[in-house]
Amino acid sequence: MRFVWFLVYVLKYLLVAAIMGALVGWIFPSVGGWIFLLLLLGGFFAAWDDAGEKSRSHEQQGEAEGFDQALRSIQQEMRQP
Repeated sequence: MRFVWFLVYVLKYLLVAAIMGALVGWIFPSVGGWIFLLLLLGGFFAAWDDAGEKSRSHEQQGEAEGFDQALRSIQQEMRQP
């Protein structure tokens, strides 16, 4: 699941890098390509971190739902004579 989120976040950071690189390249043509490459490289690392956080939060949400379900079933059993 982490790899799927990684691909989503890579696309996000790729778009951001392309837009920022184009804007900087339009103002300073000699630096735009370097800025794009730096943002792209940083985007891969940021995407990996974001995907890890997303998968951890998804797992924690599942654990919380499981706990709530167990608590409800115990409460129902206690109500029944």
